[in-house]
Amino acid sequence: MELKGDKVKKVEKVEDGYVVYMLDKIYHLKKVNIKESELLFINEVIEYVNNNGFDNIIKFQRLSNGKPYMKYEGDVYVVIDNYNLIDLKKDINALCYASLLSKFHATAKGFAAKFEIKPSVVWGKRLEKYKNLYRVLEKFIDEVSSKSKHNEFEQQVIPYLDELKSRSKKSMKVLRSISYIDLLETSMKNKEIVLYDIGKNSLAEKDSRHFIYNVFDISYGLIEEDLAVLIKKCNKNLKENIIDIYKENSPRELNIDVLEAYILFPENTLKVIRDYVKQRDLSLIDKFKKASIKDGVR
Repeated sequence: MELKGDKVKKVEKVEDGYVVYMLDKIYHLKKVNIKESELLFINEVIEYVNNNGFDNIIKFQRLSNGKPYMKYEGDVYVVIDNYNLIDLKKDINALCYASLLSKFHATAKGFAAKFEIKPSVVWGKRLEKYKNLYRVLEKFIDEVSSKSKHNEFEQQVIPYLDELKSRSKKSMKVLRSISYIDLLETSMKNKEIVLYDIGKNSLAEKDSRHFIYNVFDISYGLIEEDLAVLIKKCNKNLKENIIDIYKENSPRELNIDVLEAYILFPENTLKVIRDYVKQRDLSLIDKFKKASIKDGVR
């Protein structure tokens, strides 16, 4: 393999691809499980924000054929620098990410995909997920209400059902409101770009600089969703600090009611209940306990 004419010294297999040692640089040949059209869209967004002054985000190397990806044995890979991943659970890292997130949103605002590139769009998709999870919750409540005896998982969950239902309904009420519809229209008009997935491998460091690392769900969407996901991943006491830091570079005024509705919805906990309804696996008790802590369910 050759990158820009440099010779490869060594190739090391890693969990998500290969680390390629060149004569004067180290690259990560990262396997990605997304369509080529989606990858082209993501690369266009990254190049757009780079050209507008935001370079705290990973970049895909363009290869000799001009493409920002390569195929190897039927799989798709991107070539990126070799970064150190940083845990978002540490408060200082979460606050750093909040700053990067707002700058990314502000810089990406207004991006128009090229006609030949199919854009990824997630406006309203999370709401549909919430609706489906709420239906599962109602089904589960009806089921346990009709039984005189309950297994270990059901006994663990029952004390939380009233709160789960109440929080879900309050959240859904906001997300079904005219205010939410108006916000979606504003977001579409502004052509807002979101990361959509903010998780364990979202922040990276290289040469004493921080970078947005998980870019593989970049889409058109609502900025409040990204901010809510970040807040839910972090120490709950950081919420106000994260919002304040985000507001320093926010591309528009945040709709706090919608943001709070996303934060309120007990998504992690309902996903475990959904899995139980499908699998009837009693070992999900531990997963439920962890999810309820993440969601702040008491």
